[in-house]
Amino acid sequence: MLPVRLRNPERSGLGSASISEQGLGTPGASPALGVAAREGSGFRRALTLPILTLMYALAYLDRQVLTLLVDPIRADFGISDFEVSLVQGGAFVLFFVICAIPIGWAVDRFSRCKIIFAGVFIWSLASAFGGLASSYWQLLISRFGVGAGEAALAPAAYSLMGDLVPRHRLGFAMAVFSIGAVIGGAISLALGGYAIHLAIATGDVVLPVIGVVRPWQLVLLVVGLVGLPLSMLALLLPEPVRVIEEGQTLPNWVTVRRQIWQFRRFYGCHILGFSMLNLIGASFVAWAPTVLIRTWQMPVAEVGATLAAITVTTGLAGMLFSGYFADRMFRNGRTDAHFRYYVATVPLLVFAGAAVGFAPSLWITLTGMVVCQFVIAFIAVAAAGLQIATPPLLRGRISSIFLFIYNAVGYAVGPSLVAMVATSAGGDITQGLGLVMMTIAPIVALVFAFGLSAMREAVAAQTDFAHETCARVGVGH
Repeated sequence: MLPVRLRNPERSGLGSASISEQGLGTPGASPALGVAAREGSGFRRALTLPILTLMYALAYLDRQVLTLLVDPIRADFGISDFEVSLVQGGAFVLFFVICAIPIGWAVDRFSRCKIIFAGVFIWSLASAFGGLASSYWQLLISRFGVGAGEAALAPAAYSLMGDLVPRHRLGFAMAVFSIGAVIGGAISLALGGYAIHLAIATGDVVLPVIGVVRPWQLVLLVVGLVGLPLSMLALLLPEPVRVIEEGQTLPNWVTVRRQIWQFRRFYGCHILGFSMLNLIGASFVAWAPTVLIRTWQMPVAEVGATLAAITVTTGLAGMLFSGYFADRMFRNGRTDAHFRYYVATVPLLVFAGAAVGFAPSLWITLTGMVVCQFVIAFIAVAAAGLQIATPPLLRGRISSIFLFIYNAVGYAVGPSLVAMVATSAGGDITQGLGLVMMTIAPIVALVFAFGLSAMREAVAAQTDFAHETCARVGVGH
């Protein structure tokens, strides 16, 4: 069950953190909506970011490892680009979104460490099962399991970090956590490139007990089996005590709906803006290797190395810079920083889309890919902004709602939308990807611009309520 401590309103103690450090609550809402005591040994707290970052790297490795394996899988099963897009996005997202809401409920009530452990174990097992797939449908079903397992990590990790990290440092902490996505994406590209090289050099591989497997199956087996023992690391994470007032009960879904409705413009712009930005990002990740292979005839091993290098350098820089810059703006009084940053940077994706889809040379295409990778490394800022504006005991469910829509729009719609646009453009995936990027980016920038004042209001409401509660219970801030 949820580690909860009852707090007497007459007392001033709040564990190791004051309410004002958290920036929690809403005007007129019960303090049961959130006070989190940052507890746990120093050693276990020091392990939190490294372990969560490793888990996120593993998640993205499992999620994106198929991107360079498109053509071998397509050839083995005799399927179309659209059917491949379902394996890359649709199958994963279907079970991710089905599981997201109940897992978000569980995050607000049970041990987040155990939820993360279960999620990592399940998605790793499903990935290994994909390595044994002998038909398209078996592979599709394995991606259902990967999606279901990965649905547990983000809401639990966001909630945990929101309790452990002060909000003016949360953007950079989320960026460090999100580096895992960059690392996992880079490793997936390198492994995919190696699998293609292995297929060309040696063909099928014979494994003990299992027998003959294709190189792409070997990659999925290795990735899945590595994750099973690593899942145990989640049990080392600290579990901060979430404190509620005496006589109060844990908030229910009615409270969640009231919170979202009260700040509907903020949550609407946040969820819509970042979901559409994820549509661009997921489309780019899914089809960028295919663009380089089909349009520029780049060898597959070279594609893996090139995109891995772009991901590690530019993606890493984009993730850390966005988190650092959003924190800096927030400390300087720009409480809409998590939207404002993307009002300025998302328009760059119009240029990137033109470069990727219609460039006359490979170098211009690669430049567009560098720009795109820098901008789409956004999840740290998105997650930090959501935690800052949301009380702790609602974070799991509201994060799960965000991730539900974010993944449905991004991973389910994005790759398939590119394939459909490409079909109308004569079957050219390169032009399809460019057109999607150029069309969606201006809409995203306008959504964030529309939400600037709403984010300021949502953050101010959390801050005001925290200060009022501190004054009432005699806690310094």
